[in-house]
Amino acid sequence: MICRNCGSQNAPNMRFCMNCGFPLSARQQQDADSVSAQSDGPNANVRYVSASRPGAFSSLQAAIDDIKASTSSEPSGTGDTSDSELPRVIFDPGTYDVSEVHIYIPVILESAPGSKISDVVLVGGDDTDRLVLFNNDADDPIATIRGMTLSLCVLGSATIEDCDITNRLVATQGEMDVADSRIQTARLYNGGILALQSCIVVNGIKVDEPGEDEKPTVLCVFKGSMIHGSSKTWSIQAKGGMVVVKDSTVDAGTYAEDVMFVAMRSTFKDGDNGYGGVPVIIDHKEFSPSFFCHLPNQADANVVSLKFDDGDTMDFSGPYEDNPTAEAEKKQQSTQELMGQLDALIGLARVKEDVRKQMNMIEFQQRRQAQGLPINTVSHNMIFAGNPGTGKTTVARIYGHLLYSLGVVPKDIFVEADRAKLVAAYLGQTAIKTKEVIEQARGGVLFIDEAYALASPKGSRPDEYGTEAIDTLLKAMEDYRDDMVFILAGYTDAMGDFLDANAGIKSRIPTWLTFDDYSADELFSIIERYAHRDGYTLAPEIADPLKHYFAIAAQEEHFGNARSARNLYEKAIVNKASREMSAADGTGDFTTLDLVDFPLNL
Repeated sequence: MICRNCGSQNAPNMRFCMNCGFPLSARQQQDADSVSAQSDGPNANVRYVSASRPGAFSSLQAAIDDIKASTSSEPSGTGDTSDSELPRVIFDPGTYDVSEVHIYIPVILESAPGSKISDVVLVGGDDTDRLVLFNNDADDPIATIRGMTLSLCVLGSATIEDCDITNRLVATQGEMDVADSRIQTARLYNGGILALQSCIVVNGIKVDEPGEDEKPTVLCVFKGSMIHGSSKTWSIQAKGGMVVVKDSTVDAGTYAEDVMFVAMRSTFKDGDNGYGGVPVIIDHKEFSPSFFCHLPNQADANVVSLKFDDGDTMDFSGPYEDNPTAEAEKKQQSTQELMGQLDALIGLARVKEDVRKQMNMIEFQQRRQAQGLPINTVSHNMIFAGNPGTGKTTVARIYGHLLYSLGVVPKDIFVEADRAKLVAAYLGQTAIKTKEVIEQARGGVLFIDEAYALASPKGSRPDEYGTEAIDTLLKAMEDYRDDMVFILAGYTDAMGDFLDANAGIKSRIPTWLTFDDYSADELFSIIERYAHRDGYTLAPEIADPLKHYFAIAAQEEHFGNARSARNLYEKAIVNKASREMSAADGTGDFTTLDLVDFPLNL
């Protein structure tokens, strides 16, 4: 089979091209033959868009306008017209600007016979430009797009086959059916229905939580589709609605909250953003703990039944009662548990006190609001300053979950980033890369470690790339100040210089938390906690030498606090294993760590 994307020859049973990875379909050749047959000779139903063909239209909008003018009344878009009777717009090879083209009539858009998918490219002027296709609440998608590259945002309701969507696919207020295509990323909201068959999604699918007056969404992934993500992007991230995965692969973690989530004969692989929990899974091949699922609170959801074309069925029974009181109690319990986790951390007395002050301020304002009193609008953005290994990332994660449990942010999302995640290789690309990270953290917390690396050191040349990232962050801090929190972390002196050089950052992050170095006693307690966790005991004579070691080591320039304590402990385990396994009879002590196991070389 010849790949329409790159032209490579593939074996008949291949699902994806061995050269470019693009989905393959027998329909590709069938569609090309069909188009060729229908476009031979004059045809009132066919319009060409071309830069060189005589009599062709120069733009898609002009061809659509001509179709409208030639019909006495607009078709209803209810699906009563067969494909052979629908007007067709055929694109000769080339790149066509379709910025903000709106299509409200049934039509087929396709590339000229014999064209590769990359030969015909529809583009928008910038990231906001889009091809809009709506079906006005008809039963079926109104337009069909085949065999081309869509380098723009596709919005609305359509059937898409054998296409490469290099920007975004957005399903809302209608149905989007996509087959044998590659999609960069997809989003569903407000009643959007997205059905993927034999597709590849490169950078995840996001399903938005329905608003107060919005309809729920439905995502269906079928027939060998592959949904990819990244280390910071879920393959599928859904809140509300329904998600169905059948005979497909999801390879970078799935987050589904308040979702009817069902799967059949599908493979789910672990991602970096792993969540525990038990979703609704039927006949799964693999199941990893990267799932997190809540059934929807719908008092009238007694039975949900799905029936597929191949005869498979799924039935799910309820009801699932809505209990706001129980949810509030659950969040309160979560807050208490999180504060318990913070208090259980060794050391960090000043940080714990500062976090508790923040929590008290939040609850104080919430109680004033409940009594109808005016409240103070305060920023919850923070600077975490301290040396390496002082617990900044650990506390940030707990703090992020606390903000969610107290309702400060709407989503329990915590995204970690650094300069490498925000800055691109070329000017102009950094803003896009930074926006992608911000979008991943929308509604939650974005934690930027070593944030000072975005700015130029004193006396050096300006860092245009870092400045671009900072400017993008500043705008996001202003735009999303009511539903997103930013935490910037780094060494104390470096963060001070960073704020002094960036007044915009300083004015938007009013709270500074200082993470003190651990004392020798605290570092020894960290070793004890590691040993207890792993089933070891420390020999009694080990305490004083270890504390003395930490008191001296802490004065070194690159001492890593808890990180150095962990490294020392792990070396002790290795030494213990070598020492015991080299014994003649192999029956030594496998639980006690002795002083000789710790490499206390200063």
